[in-house]
Amino acid sequence: MSIMSLQKHQKSLMVLYLLLASALRLFRLGYQSEWNDEALSVVIANGTTTQIITNQFHSFQPPGYYLLLHYWQSWFGNNDSALRLPSAFAGILAIAVMFSLGKLLLGYKMGLWAALLTAVLPFQVFYSQELRTYSLLFLFCTITIFSYTKLWLDGQNVKRRWWFVYAISITCGMYLHFLFSLIIIALGLFFLLGKLFRNNLISWHNFILAHVALGIAYLPMIMWLLNQTSQGQYAKLDVSFAGYISLPLAFTVGYFLPSELMMAAYAIILIVVIITILQSIRALYFSKNPTQPLVFILTIYWIPITLVYLTSLIFQPFTRARLMMTAVPGLYLLLAWGAVIPKERRVNQFLLILLIGIAFIANYNFFFVSAYQKVPVRDVVASFVQNQVEPDDTLIYANDSGFRLFHRYSPSQIHALYWDENHKLKNNYVLPEVIELTGGYIIEPSDKLTGQFWLILYQDFDVELQQSILQHFQERYQQIDYYEQYNIQMYRFQASD
Repeated sequence: MSIMSLQKHQKSLMVLYLLLASALRLFRLGYQSEWNDEALSVVIANGTTTQIITNQFHSFQPPGYYLLLHYWQSWFGNNDSALRLPSAFAGILAIAVMFSLGKLLLGYKMGLWAALLTAVLPFQVFYSQELRTYSLLFLFCTITIFSYTKLWLDGQNVKRRWWFVYAISITCGMYLHFLFSLIIIALGLFFLLGKLFRNNLISWHNFILAHVALGIAYLPMIMWLLNQTSQGQYAKLDVSFAGYISLPLAFTVGYFLPSELMMAAYAIILIVVIITILQSIRALYFSKNPTQPLVFILTIYWIPITLVYLTSLIFQPFTRARLMMTAVPGLYLLLAWGAVIPKERRVNQFLLILLIGIAFIANYNFFFVSAYQKVPVRDVVASFVQNQVEPDDTLIYANDSGFRLFHRYSPSQIHALYWDENHKLKNNYVLPEVIELTGGYIIEPSDKLTGQFWLILYQDFDVELQQSILQHFQERYQQIDYYEQYNIQMYRFQASD
């Protein structure tokens, strides 16, 4: 095959991957209902620009994504499909960036494997259909890594625009998520190692200047950071070494599989990662070929996840896979390296093809099998409001998740959150003023209710707490009706005169 025909074939493959990625990300985009965190995104995006920028919703994360969503919905509508489009577009664009990044590091084949993995793996498909910031986080992470790679490989001949791209991408990334800082730290470490061994031609002056620009642009976030740290833990999670080493499973096929296939997928990804790590160790110590791209790939994968793991052990746990999205490009590049460079690459390719096959099963489950989908709250609310609720009925919620989701899908109803001392202790990140800001109000144990009202238990967590609230209502009021769908329990009460 001639060089020209080979390049045409490779370009055709890339177009095919982009079409496949687009189909996976746009197919049934609005079919599934939102879940708690997605509804939170909508709540914040529905605020004014001033409310979002000044963090009146007490968000854990910076305002970048919420501002984008705020203006996006004013142009394209606020139904689930429209609001998920930015995530889908970011997921599609990231395929092209990953291809360009792999090609820049080690050639066309590397780029094609990186693009294929990014295109089809369920972890990426899921977050490309998620009304959250993570797909955009992945995109800006890949842009940052790509622009840094251009700066590093081109050295003194680099065009000035790549410094501009790098500075803009790290700033945008930090305005999307605080943990974007993980990839900045990893790249900074690689920069310092390069300077130490005198094989990095990036200018000290320009590198420092780019991060000074980030610091200046990020000054408004200082108060936001202080506000976040005052709200307690980000998430109450267990931290284990087993969870740390199983991250490649989460980053690839996700969790949309029956237990037998999940174990098979875990075995495959664990084997291919172990093999690739052993191959990389051999390449670093024994190969005469340049190994800087490999060191770079290992740095941008292992540094972010190791920092999160160690920080979680010492301070507070925040080890959810989505919070380590900045490490995912490094893993995909490492797998692509194993499929292209080592002499045993055929073995790696075979294992990755098996993994991709399982990935398509997981994608099928995500799209078509209800057991792997989000709770259809939108349908529950529509049926409940249409058939059970009177226009002047008050809907009272035992947790903030239920409040957000029912308020999202039935904004014309009267919504209230029951708030007692147990809520204050367990959910110190949920603030009554935010509930009121979104159009609801707070009911406390001392409040005396009148007429008829509904108590809604959306049992995604804190089941015991919600059951204690139900018991409190049953002791004080007369239960006159009961309605349940998908384990969402709705009790109608009558207050005595």
